[in-house]
Amino acid sequence: MTYPIKKDLIPGLPREPYRNGVGAYEGVVAHSTATPEATAEAESAYFHREWDNRNAFVHFFVDWDSIVQTANTDYKAWGAGKGNPRYVHVELCETSDHAKFIDSYHRYVWLIAHLLKQKNLDVINGQTLVSHAWVSKNLGGTDHMDPLAYLTSHGVTWTEFVNDVRAANDTPKKGWVKENSTWYFYENGKRRLGWLQDKGKWYYLNEVTGAMVTGWYIAGENWAYFDKQGVMQTGWTRSSGKWYYLDEKGKMVTGEREVNGTKYTFDSNGALIQ
Repeated sequence: MTYPIKKDLIPGLPREPYRNGVGAYEGVVAHSTATPEATAEAESAYFHREWDNRNAFVHFFVDWDSIVQTANTDYKAWGAGKGNPRYVHVELCETSDHAKFIDSYHRYVWLIAHLLKQKNLDVINGQTLVSHAWVSKNLGGTDHMDPLAYLTSHGVTWTEFVNDVRAANDTPKKGWVKENSTWYFYENGKRRLGWLQDKGKWYYLNEVTGAMVTGWYIAGENWAYFDKQGVMQTGWTRSSGKWYYLDEKGKMVTGEREVNGTKYTFDSNGALIQ
């Protein structure tokens, strides 16, 4: 199940990067609004008018009918004190109507899981998924304790909420996925190991970890060279100021070799002997 997101970005917001850079959020702060029965659109309209006076704004409001985005997730919002440089902020609109709560809760869970998946972040309580209350207790700069009491009023504990987000986030990874600056290739939710041909190009994925290889590597039994994008090279290759020749299968050549009618000699390390 997916839900549409209505963009209603507040004009003139500051464009302040997260502590790790533009777009590099580390998780989500879960909030609730404390303005009973106010819709996401009403909250958006209010903060369009008052964010500068309040010195506060968030990225999303979620209610029983819609999800409204009010700020660009590439930049931090002013939603939870010292959590701002780390997290995206999602507000759940409050209601006493349990049926409306259920509809809004489903959207809330889906959106938070969606935001985490966009950055390939696992659901980790107290790390990638935190409450406003957690920020108040652990980081500071704010004293709000939402959304714990509101969720509890509708029979949902924080632990149950985290588990629901985890379930929504738990979809098999597929294809190329970057994790902590390293690329992996997933098939059926598992990391591929060894040789991989993708879109006509060859790659080698570490036979133990699955990490994409770059530079010189013994792939199987032979030395091969992979560029910065992990693509296996063939033909002439220059590395550390020396020339090497890699055959049509990517194998590093040593000894004598005729290339395009000319004989060359390569030392035991594959370097061309001038």
